[in-house]
Formats: sequence, structure tokens, C-alpha cells
Amino acid sequence: MSRALLSRRRISRAATLVVATVVVAYGWVASHTVRDADAAEGRGSFGYLQAEDADAQHGTRTEPTRDTGGGEDVTGIGDGDGIRFAGIVFPADAPARLFHARIASAASVAGTIEIRIDSATGPAIAALTSPRTGGWQSWDEATAPMARTVTGRHDLYLTFTSPAHADFANLNWIRFT
Repeated sequence: MSRALLSRRRISRAATLVVATVVVAYGWVASHTVRDADAAEGRGSFGYLQAEDADAQHGTRTEPTRDTGGGEDVTGIGDGDGIRFAGIVFPADAPARLFHARIASAASVAGTIEIRIDSATGPAIAALTSPRTGGWQSWDEATAPMARTVTGRHDLYLTFTSPAHADFANLNWIRFT
């Protein structure tokens, strides 16, 4: 069963800060704070979505990155893991044609990043094989075509699969074009 701890604090007349820790079936854990206004408006699919800003993660963690721009990346990505971005808006007037991911990997076996909408087992909209970049902080951008047209607001799930049960990639950001 799922459990949730939720607290609200008024930070201005226009926004309420929601701090949530959620433990759900299958181990998905909320990973950051969301403002009501952000949740109501959604995030655009054409901007960079920083992996460390995922709304929930399963089996992964964050670490400081040495990639351009600094910040953090999501590491410990292996078979059966995943991250979720809530409320991503795909515009109807300019549908995405490509999925891009900034990846680093020193793994001997490649893995696959499947991009799904509305649940971790929902329809796949793209799939990308993780390239071997030569190091866990040696970054490269990988691109895959969209398998279907997506419009509207959706929760976006990145699910990770690999024939090996070891970590296969670090992820810094994703975007759609």
C-alpha cells in the first residue's frame, strides 16, 4: 500500500509550498518539492528536464556531475529502475519528433531507456539504447525518434532495462525536439 506524508506552508498568496515524501508500491519515492502553481501549469516537453529534478525515482540516486553546467545527475541506473516527471505538456501544434538524453557510461553492457506516458507500464513513446561513453562522467548526447505522436499533459516515466543486473548509465538531462 502507499503511504504519504504531506505538509503545506503558505509562502505567498499565490502559491502554497507542498513538501511531500511518498513511498508507494513498487518503491517509487518522491524526490523533491513541488509548488502548487508548477503542478497546475505543467512543464513543457521542449525544455531541458534535468534528471535530478524528477518527481519520483525508483532504484536510483543523485550525485554531483562533472558535465557542462554542473549540478547533479541521476546515477545507479540499472535494470528495473526508473524516474518520473509529472505534468509534462506536449503541444498539439508542434509535436515532438526526437527524444534526446545526456548520458555517461563505463558499463560493459548497454541498456535501454524506454520513455512511457502515464505509468511505468504505459505506452512507450520512444526507446534509446544507452551508448558506452568511456566513463561515468564522460558525457554524450544520444537521440532516438519518437515512436508515436504525443499531445497534451502526461506524466513521463523513464524505465531502464538491461540484460545485466548491474548499473549501465548516468543521466544528466532529457529533452524533446
